[in-house]
Amino acid sequence: MLMMLLCITASASGSKVGKTMNNRMNAVVSEFRNCDGVEVIKIGSLPIALARTVANLSGDLDSDDLAALSLIDGVKGLLVMEYDECTPSLKTRINSRIAKVLKGTELLMSAKDDEDNVSIHGAVSTDGDYLDDVIIFTGEELICIYGRIAMKDISAVVASEL
Repeated sequence: MLMMLLCITASASGSKVGKTMNNRMNAVVSEFRNCDGVEVIKIGSLPIALARTVANLSGDLDSDDLAALSLIDGVKGLLVMEYDECTPSLKTRINSRIAKVLKGTELLMSAKDDEDNVSIHGAVSTDGDYLDDVIIFTGEELICIYGRIAMKDISAVVASEL
């Protein structure tokens, strides 16, 4: 029980800059969540903390599992909005609103494959040790990973996949 409370408490902190962007992105999702062809999944800090705790208690984790688990250690929330089945005009409106929120954020990576475009936005901490609030945007899907991810954990997961 104490372990669970510590996980929940640790995941409750965050920066003001991140919260402003989070609030603006949450407002965009709230605006369109009830439209036809739009699906939204939102997972808060409590379910994420509980999932981490249950995974830790299972005791059946290999080194790859532990690396992946440490990757989400600082994640406070997850927001997914999929809108690939909505009308083209609604898709244009959604993309326009998301682009306005992302304006001024740091573009970490952009990729294009045939007709698919993916951009990944976030903020790297001043010391370069952390990645804060990762936003993955495809034009038909929005994935917001709120929280702080340690670069060393990202490196560990990437290394385990090679």
